[in-house]
Amino acid sequence: MKYFISIFLLLFIFYSCKTKESLAISKQFDYKSKILTEEEQRKFDIYFYEASREKMLGNIDKSASHLSECLRIDPTSSATMFELANLFLLAKKYDKAQELLEQAIKYNPDNYWYQVFLADLYQNGDEGSKAIKIYENLISGDNDNEEYLYMLAQLYAQNNEYQLSINTYNRLEQLVGITDVISLDKERLYVTQGKKKNAFNEVERLISKYPFEPLYSSYKGDLYLYYKDYENAFKTYNNVFSIDSTYDVINFSLYNLEIARNNLSSAKDFFLKGMHSKFVSLNEKIEKLIPFLVENDKKSFLNNNDIESILIDLKNDNPFDSRVYIAYADFLKSVNRKEEALINFKNAVLVDGGNSKIWEEILFLDIELGKFDNLKDDASEALKIFNDKPIFYYFLSNALIQEKKYNDALPVLKNGLKYLKNENNFASQFHALIADVYYELDSIDNSFIYYESAIVLNDKNIVALNNYSYYLSIQNKDLEKAEKMSSRCIELEPGNPTYLDTYAWVLFKRKRYLEAKFIIERAYDNGGNNNSIIVEHYGDIMYFNNDIEKAVILWIKSKEMGNESKIIDKKIEFKKYFEE
Repeated sequence: MKYFISIFLLLFIFYSCKTKESLAISKQFDYKSKILTEEEQRKFDIYFYEASREKMLGNIDKSASHLSECLRIDPTSSATMFELANLFLLAKKYDKAQELLEQAIKYNPDNYWYQVFLADLYQNGDEGSKAIKIYENLISGDNDNEEYLYMLAQLYAQNNEYQLSINTYNRLEQLVGITDVISLDKERLYVTQGKKKNAFNEVERLISKYPFEPLYSSYKGDLYLYYKDYENAFKTYNNVFSIDSTYDVINFSLYNLEIARNNLSSAKDFFLKGMHSKFVSLNEKIEKLIPFLVENDKKSFLNNNDIESILIDLKNDNPFDSRVYIAYADFLKSVNRKEEALINFKNAVLVDGGNSKIWEEILFLDIELGKFDNLKDDASEALKIFNDKPIFYYFLSNALIQEKKYNDALPVLKNGLKYLKNENNFASQFHALIADVYYELDSIDNSFIYYESAIVLNDKNIVALNNYSYYLSIQNKDLEKAEKMSSRCIELEPGNPTYLDTYAWVLFKRKRYLEAKFIIERAYDNGGNNNSIIVEHYGDIMYFNNDIEKAVILWIKSKEMGNESKIIDKKIEFKKYFEE
């Protein structure tokens, strides 16, 4: 990354100097292209080709380096400036990309692509007036280019030049006729300006042009609804049925109207009519239903039974569309019916197995439901389709770890690492899991190497910090470092009993028994009383705080909770601490 930045810095220094010099003498300088010798042209072509090739391979720094050589050979090459501007854009160096494009246009003023690109940069950089000027120049004279006129109208609107935007739309309309896109844009501009009459006139013009299009008539109802003229909105929406009696999508407009009037019972009736109509597309139904699936607070007029009834109907009517199974599964998850949700996600992949997101949902549910046998099989199936997706390697390795098949999990994790690109947090999780596996395989040095790299990749990887510090304490190694990492876990998640236990155990190993007692008590009170290992540690710490009686009580409790420690019986029998 340092090399990448340095390349751009050098290019910018090199090119900035040229730009400043050019600007200083712009009035006298004739922007003519340099005539290259045959040898210069040959070298230029080689570097330009290599720059294009490296860009396609994703090697942005190398591509930039080759383009800098092109500029060294021909400082007047507008094509090179354009390509380099694109690279600056990828690096989010917008001001530098802008400067290069400005220079490229000086050498090649007739290239529309350069100007359009520069106008986008100006608009995104809050220099809308400059973007407008470019498009005004592009359509100057008799050049009534439809695309440029439309873009200019939008730019005027975005920069609050509403009347100029309307004038430009009118000019465009003379070329292409009355269209819904232009009419609706003009309507919105009139509404923004508070010109209610003009807004209605614009919709009326569209309806007059296309009197048998029910959608356009519904726009008039929407405008009445916006202005809270509910009576006329209701009449207009219902009148749509006289144009097309099958246009049942208007029920959703009536639903919105009844919501605005707070007639919830009537709103529900219109919503259900739309949902159960065979004349409304599945796309439209799903779009209207999504808010009820994602909002935690369901609309009061539509209860869970209503939603489920709709979803079941959609599923029965569209058995070969994965979206209905996904929607139903999402609903089932939201009402905590996860077993049924899993079945519907699996039905979805039977219809559309190429959707990786559905597979992810399945695997997450496998984990939530503790179905680790299923997890292994499902992750293996997903990898057959998506062998370049690291998340599926991660799921499969977790399933293998649950089965204590550490030697099988290790190559799966390392294969998954190959497909991680610029995803430090996820890579950190991979490294931490590899470290866990190595520790289970008694490869302590390798384990600690991977814990180190996990923390370098993400210094807030709390699981890596906790496990590394705990295992260091078990090995009696680098306890000062272990304490710092464990303390960091407490900072990140103060009340977690597992992290408190680790911290207490590190302090115990450092023979700071009184501090350890204070921390282990917090762990115990925060839920650690249900964990046999934490209870055993509590007993160990109390032993060294000279409370033998309590230590034995805690050891007995730990054993009764199912602690399978090899020396727990020995501690209880001899009433003495023994180290494993």
